[in-house]
Amino acid sequence: MQQQFRIAVAGGGSWGTALAHLLARNGHEVCLLMRDTALAAHINTHHENPRYLKECVLDVGVRASVLPQDLRERDIIVLAIPCQQLRGWLQAHLSFLSPDTVFVNAAKGLETQSQSTCSKILAETLPWGAARYAMLSGPSFAREVVEEKPTAVVIGCVNPALGQSLRTLFSNRSEEHTSELQSHSEISY
Repeated sequence: MQQQFRIAVAGGGSWGTALAHLLARNGHEVCLLMRDTALAAHINTHHENPRYLKECVLDVGVRASVLPQDLRERDIIVLAIPCQQLRGWLQAHLSFLSPDTVFVNAAKGLETQSQSTCSKILAETLPWGAARYAMLSGPSFAREVVEEKPTAVVIGCVNPALGQSLRTLFSNRSEEHTSELQSHSEISY
């Protein structure tokens, strides 16, 4: 059995919700951090995100929260925050973030004002976080992840051992389908 990690997924949109579901299905303790108190309560009660993934049943291990202190003492924080909001989110939550935490960015794009990538935003905001940073990306749909349809995405980071660990963390083999995550450790920022 693989090690259980304490994971926070920041961002309760469709992709953040799907990743929280996947990680909970893989046996990890998962907190889905979002802004909407009523939506968080609905997810905790009904195991569904009706705003973004209506009629998709979420793993009961997904616990939704609006409390930033739930970011504390997490092994991994998955950043499913839109690129344009990432810098402000990191700055607002800085006191809750630990240098021991691994950050996995699941958003894409460039910050409009600075033309910075998400990795550069993180390095500028959390200089200690750059060495423990990875990127998750690929051709996938949140609904298909929750429905356990075949999906392939890529993890990229500068540390090959971390990349391999994250590959295992996100990999999932359902009884009907096999999802495989490829690791690539040559991304630089």
